[in-house]
Amino acid sequence: MIKKNIILLVSLLILLFPKNIFAQEICDTNQTNKMYNLTNAIKVKYDYDKNTELFKVTLYNVSNEIGVIGNDGSLSIPNSNGEVIFENYIGGITYKFTFVPINQDCEYELDFNKSFYVPKYNKFSENEECNTYKDFKLCNKWYQGNIDDTTFYSELEKYKNANIETVEDTNTKDFDIKKIIYISIPIVLLILLIVIVIVVKKKKKKVL
Repeated sequence: MIKKNIILLVSLLILLFPKNIFAQEICDTNQTNKMYNLTNAIKVKYDYDKNTELFKVTLYNVSNEIGVIGNDGSLSIPNSNGEVIFENYIGGITYKFTFVPINQDCEYELDFNKSFYVPKYNKFSENEECNTYKDFKLCNKWYQGNIDDTTFYSELEKYKNANIETVEDTNTKDFDIKKIIYISIPIVLLILLIVIVIVVKKKKKKVL
């Protein structure tokens, strides 16, 4: 009777709590390490839509053993190219993605989080001035600082003036070098002439 009660109790526990009892054994260290490595291999790329001013975020190198929970909280499965695509993400924000195992024996909640920063697009890079001053830092389309019209044009003026000073310095140096050359040539020629005269005079004296 006691044995029957024990068997009945164990059976009830298995029926009521099968996941909690056996999950820890199923999800061993190897499974955890595998999930860690699969998650670590995931990369991200961004595509900016100028019309909507929003980003398409694509996670790639995603294993078909992993599902991804994005910003909206829903689970997404990778496509045949190993990609999970999220639309309409705002730039300048760090987003957290949660990766969970799918279609595996590991049934308990095993997940890994990974954060990706979506860069903001610099609209000032489209200014007409950026066609002329392409190396100006505020013309970089992925410049991440905060810019307004006043900042852009004041910094542009500083950049222009700095470039003018650099050009002037270069021109001054070039002029100085040319000036030295022009002055040196006549002096060198005069010295050579004097040396020649002295040598010729000495030779004449020897002949006499």
